[in-house]
Amino acid sequence: MLFLKQLALTRKNSAVVSQRQPDICFAARSVSPNTNAHTVERISFSTTLNLRLKKKSELVRPAEDPLPLLLLSAGHGLYIKHDGAKSTWSYQRDPKNGMLEDTTTPAYATAVNNALTANGSQINTALVRSESTAIHTPSGKPWWEVSAKYYLMDLLPDQQKIWASIPNDKTSVEREKNEDIRSRPLYGNYLGASYGLHIHTNAADSNAIRGTTGFYQKDHPLTEKSKDLTSKILCSMKEIINADATYAQWSVDTAPRAENKGENRVAEFPSTIIEVGFHTNALDAAALQNEKFRLLASKGMAKGLKLYNEGTACTPFKIDSIPASSGPQGSQVPYKVNYSGNPTFPIIMYFEPVKCAPGWTCQTGTRTTTSTSSPLTFNFSCGTGSATATNVFKRWLVDADGVKTEPVEVSHTCVKSASKSTLPIVNRAAEATQL
Repeated sequence: MLFLKQLALTRKNSAVVSQRQPDICFAARSVSPNTNAHTVERISFSTTLNLRLKKKSELVRPAEDPLPLLLLSAGHGLYIKHDGAKSTWSYQRDPKNGMLEDTTTPAYATAVNNALTANGSQINTALVRSESTAIHTPSGKPWWEVSAKYYLMDLLPDQQKIWASIPNDKTSVEREKNEDIRSRPLYGNYLGASYGLHIHTNAADSNAIRGTTGFYQKDHPLTEKSKDLTSKILCSMKEIINADATYAQWSVDTAPRAENKGENRVAEFPSTIIEVGFHTNALDAAALQNEKFRLLASKGMAKGLKLYNEGTACTPFKIDSIPASSGPQGSQVPYKVNYSGNPTFPIIMYFEPVKCAPGWTCQTGTRTTTSTSSPLTFNFSCGTGSATATNVFKRWLVDADGVKTEPVEVSHTCVKSASKSTLPIVNRAAEATQL
């Protein structure tokens, strides 16, 4: 039995470090380092930095851990295919359109894990496949290409009920593939996972079918919670993917689909399967391998998880109203932007003139805010002129994920004072001024 000699585990935005630098699959908002070690010890979470060593058979999530735990599963991977007397290491999916699902999904799991850290989610994650580039000796392939069954076998050798859950199936060609599917939710059950996300790419008989879909388990004690989880992830993926001009027409079916699938059925926690796109469609396959698309899709999945964790509805990011403002010339006139939705901060407010008063010059520009609650407060820079003037501007918001609101028109009135103003003159940077 191997033991880690030194390991420090910290929480948000920090690294997992050990003397042997193992490939860590159970991360407290951190990404596992790639290492040459493929047999690892797993240390449970603790609320302190002084972690005691545990044997593999003792690896359980402590009840006092305050954060929820996400089982984060990259679909498929290498498995042993039994065909009569012949047993070979095989991928679970066939290559299509220049890609292989088994080797595509791990990068998405890593990207989601990174996005959860970036968006400030208070969620721990447990990865079910290795991220190590070291060689898995039995298959001759890197560990990150190997399916969950064998990673969990190496991680928890005494827990056959997780990775060898169909012991009486001695003849099926696909028995180890089926055990791999089951091993993922069984590992989550073992850890006491709060919810699970299984990332896949889809296939169809027709190569014309495209887009993102999500599935939850029907006739399950947690059906409604799983449906809610799926819905929030799909909604958030659509918002972020479609915000990018390249993928503005990408199809995301935001209606969760109820089906009987093992990864969801076996789970004792809310669970969803997200099929990011169809590898049987050439355009989808190209997107699935594109780093920009992977980042967008993963940010969407992470945002949906964050909303589910917070119990927040997925609603469109939009400006509800911008009341008209009025103030003295030569001053900064405050105005408020009332918005709804769940933007990622900071937010940039863009503006451009729609109607400029005769003899006045109106500017285009931006304002940035890190304020996280509605309404947002900005200042309109009133220049000076010979008379009171009302100018109309179009304003819209763009969040840190590129999600954009529809523009809203608002009027700003710069009032000519009867007496000399003691306020600072702001002609040089004014949004509206008379020249």
